[in-house]
Amino acid sequence: MNNIVLTKKTEDKEINWMYLDIECFSNLVVAKISCMTSNSEIDENIKNIDAYLSSGGKSEVIIGFGLGVYPSIEIKILKINLTGHLKLEITLDVDDSDFNSNIHKCVFFIETELGLLEQFKEKLKLISKCSVDESIS
Repeated sequence: MNNIVLTKKTEDKEINWMYLDIECFSNLVVAKISCMTSNSEIDENIKNIDAYLSSGGKSEVIIGFGLGVYPSIEIKILKINLTGHLKLEITLDVDDSDFNSNIHKCVFFIETELGLLEQFKEKLKLISKCSVDESIS
């Protein structure tokens, strides 16, 4: 059940941005947001995942989508445990308030392992080449 699905909804290649629907599934929570991102932000996320994998999961890293604007999603990749599993701490903005209200957050864990994180990184490299309404997970 633990999964992250990114679906490209729109893109503008001239100004280097795309709009993604991001769905996160854990054993307890299913959450979805839509946010903007860019190829440079995706490349930075790939670089951070590579750094995590190079360290063997011994140091935490943060990746995210949203270009520092609302709504956004932050994924903290926590240190690997002794059994080879790791947790992703998902923090996403909940779009349930008006412009003047505080932004609500949804925070939960997704469990995974190094091999699946590496597969996600490789699929993330493909998101800029995906067609509109195509997904990676």
